[in-house]
Amino acid sequence: MKTTGKLFFLLLLLFSLKNPVNGSEPSAIKGVMDLREAAHNDFLIKLDGEWEFYWSKMLRPQDFSEHKFLKPDLYGKVPSYWTDYPDDSVKTAGYGFATYRLIVLLPAGYRNSLGFNMPVFDSSYEIYFDGKLMGSNGAPGKTKSETVPGYERLFFRFNPSSDSIQIIINVSNFHHRRGGFWLPIKIGTFSEVQKKLASGWARDWATISFLLGFSLLFFFFFIIYTKDSQMGFFSLATTGLALRPLFTSNFLIYNIMRMSWVWMVRWEYQGLYLILTGWFWFTATLYPTRYFRITTWIITIIFSVAAVLTLFLPVRIFSYMTFIIYPLLIILIVYSLTSSIRGILKKNRVDYIYFSTFAILSLTVIHDVRISLGRKAVFSEYILAYIIIFFVFIQAVLLLYKWVKSYSEKEKLQKELEYVNRNLEMLVNERTQEINARREEIENQNIKIANQNKQLSETIQLKNKIFSVIAHDLRSPVVNILYMLNL
Repeated sequence: MKTTGKLFFLLLLLFSLKNPVNGSEPSAIKGVMDLREAAHNDFLIKLDGEWEFYWSKMLRPQDFSEHKFLKPDLYGKVPSYWTDYPDDSVKTAGYGFATYRLIVLLPAGYRNSLGFNMPVFDSSYEIYFDGKLMGSNGAPGKTKSETVPGYERLFFRFNPSSDSIQIIINVSNFHHRRGGFWLPIKIGTFSEVQKKLASGWARDWATISFLLGFSLLFFFFFIIYTKDSQMGFFSLATTGLALRPLFTSNFLIYNIMRMSWVWMVRWEYQGLYLILTGWFWFTATLYPTRYFRITTWIITIIFSVAAVLTLFLPVRIFSYMTFIIYPLLIILIVYSLTSSIRGILKKNRVDYIYFSTFAILSLTVIHDVRISLGRKAVFSEYILAYIIIFFVFIQAVLLLYKWVKSYSEKEKLQKELEYVNRNLEMLVNERTQEINARREEIENQNIKIANQNKQLSETIQLKNKIFSVIAHDLRSPVVNILYMLNL
């Protein structure tokens, strides 16, 4: 228990502290990012910090050249949703449009090629570097009819022509429940950014392949032994986790087929329903209680209805399901941890492993939730799909251990059965002799009891004769005495 507590404490410490490298990175202040000391031969930096924010304005580069003293409504924290900005000077809403602006200062004479790794925005944007349109997701507009939402990671090269870069991003959202961008823009030397992006794609594809492979393995074991429903539910949750990178982060679905923004988000939420349903049932079979099983049935019904509605409702409506998902995540985390702790207190060795893995997964879920909400986190991207590989590996080991143990017990029983079959005649003879011996013993006991009964009967008869003689001999004197007394 002490070892597990220390492990959990170290995990908390790891996820509560900032990454040392990220902690030394520069941050934008009042719309200016100073990279004069940070930019070198190989670097990769997130453009986080305070950006100029212009609410309900769709400004182009010429607007800033014509009006040099445009005052921002506020300096908005990036990455973050604009609904999180304070409304002291301007009141933002989930639906609307805005302009972000940042000035990046480079070392004097720096003209090396830069790479930019662009995240997705809710729900459309266009980006300008030094007055040049570099790319867009969808088509931002001032009304819903003018706006076309889109999700696609962009990567491009930019050769600076001066010692500073002016970045202008126009964002509009009329299709999601919130607007802005929750993942950071990354800038660096072209080769470094390209390498990181390629490794991220390779990592996502490796994760998908690994999780799908193990999902099929667990499903195969479930088909072989359908009574072990735990394997079926774990396979269900693993499948959902395997498909999630297709519709998030690098949006790998575009490597397979083109898909509209609406269906991209719909499949993302369908994956969430699948993951949570499978995970709740896995936990319910791992630590069965009546109340949690009832809760799991209720959650299954809720997610089943939500899955159907998600296919027909617009994103701006079904995206509010997150307000149900987050509390359910808390319930799942608390129940898993407390149940594994109870198992540890009962000296169940496997629960030490489950507690450690549940603790890691819980911290990972909290991390990814913070990322989805645009909050500061240790890593700048979702990591649950990667960390789940560790848990899948542990579960695979436990599964193999369980099957090996069952096979060993089966072999032991089979050997005992073979021994019985080989020595059946001898065992029958031994048993017959034992029964005969017991029968002879019982017969001897019966004879002994019969002799004792006979002796007892003869003794009683002798006693009766003696008492009869005594009574006859005493009767005459007594009668004479009574006769004399009567006289």
